[in-house]
Amino acid sequence: MLTLEQQKICWRPAEDIPTEWAFSEKRISTIFEYDPNIFKDKTIVDMGCGQGTGTRLIQRHGAKEVIGLDANQDVVRIARKTMSVVHPEDIGSELNIGTIQYINGVMYETSFDNNSIDGITCIETIEHNDVDEFEMSLKEWYRILKPGGFVWLTTPLKRFEKYEFPNGNGDHWIEYSWEEVRNMVSKFKFKISWEKDVRVDMVSLGMLLTKQPN
Repeated sequence: MLTLEQQKICWRPAEDIPTEWAFSEKRISTIFEYDPNIFKDKTIVDMGCGQGTGTRLIQRHGAKEVIGLDANQDVVRIARKTMSVVHPEDIGSELNIGTIQYINGVMYETSFDNNSIDGITCIETIEHNDVDEFEMSLKEWYRILKPGGFVWLTTPLKRFEKYEFPNGNGDHWIEYSWEEVRNMVSKFKFKISWEKDVRVDMVSLGMLLTKQPN
């Protein structure tokens, strides 16, 4: 497991992260090819939410409630501060900021009740954690999801056989192949419902997981 100091190496200064990060929106939006109403009337947790651009997108697509969670308290602070700011992508949409909240925390140890969440998004986040934390996160997500709940996961496809931070890809601790993610998911009762190459600034894998009953 990464120490807090190791995690901070992966955090860019909050002021250096553009408030509008189109890449996040494009990666989340890919799931609409599978189901354009996947978020409608659901409670969604956006793991690794950053400044909340993707969190807002989820709400604009009909979520009943969206909780953005991030380990970096600086970006959570900014997400909260800018909630009431009208972003360009909000114009003409039905954004209800009253149904969005942002919390500081780690995705592998949350305070949510068992079987309480309809869906989870985790967009370009697991590569900033180590393998143990990814496995712990899957276990935690399975705990908090309702039966039939889903995870929409994206992460950059592995480009190096031997990955040594920081000589690999910037702030990534690790990258995965399709097979490595499938093997990790197979340890839990998730069904892989859909897979998709997500092409934005780089090629990422997109995987939709569905919680199967015990």
